[in-house]
Amino acid sequence: WEAPSGRHIATIDTGSEWTTALRWIPGIAGASPEWGALICGDRVGRVSVWDPRTRHPLREVIAAKGKSIADIAVCPDNRLLAVASLDVAIRIYDLRSLALVHTIPARTGHTNFIQSLAWSPDAQSLASCAIDGDVRLWHTPTWECRNIVSGFAQVPTSLVFTRDSSRLFVGVSGVTVINARDGLVERVISRPERSRVILALDPSETHVYSSSSD
Repeated sequence: WEAPSGRHIATIDTGSEWTTALRWIPGIAGASPEWGALICGDRVGRVSVWDPRTRHPLREVIAAKGKSIADIAVCPDNRLLAVASLDVAIRIYDLRSLALVHTIPARTGHTNFIQSLAWSPDAQSLASCAIDGDVRLWHTPTWECRNIVSGFAQVPTSLVFTRDSSRLFVGVSGVTVINARDGLVERVISRPERSRVILALDPSETHVYSSSSD
């Protein structure tokens, strides 16, 4: 789609009946510099990188065979790709080659389906939230879990870091603000009674937007 006019430009047929995750990145080897690249996850566990100008695939990997991709997140420096799937694992890939770099298995991470992933802008943390009700903060240089935040009224479904990486906004029965350094809850902005809250933070960080199942 052309953003200013809303005009449809082209359709990419990924060969999957259901795309479950989608991200755009500004550039990657093999893609058109002016168009960037699209990263798609699908319901059969495949992750693929596409050139949107030519609509041709650049590379792909089966991240979790037969298990739907729940979310994908790109490291701010475009080096690494985090992939969450319905086998409750988080896999880290080299974005250039899609070679597997690290796996956080279910036995050391979440115990139920992962909902969302988010990299901190300084690339030192990866946040994850799941149906088990936890938000986990992973220290990316070591991939150790630094903090676990739990006790939410409902399942957390969306994650957004501030630009300085110091705070994490969590969409969970409203909006909860967590200190990303120590994992402590700083404040709760609102408490709507609806579930499946999705968040967006504007570049100035003066407004946070939320949508829910109402």
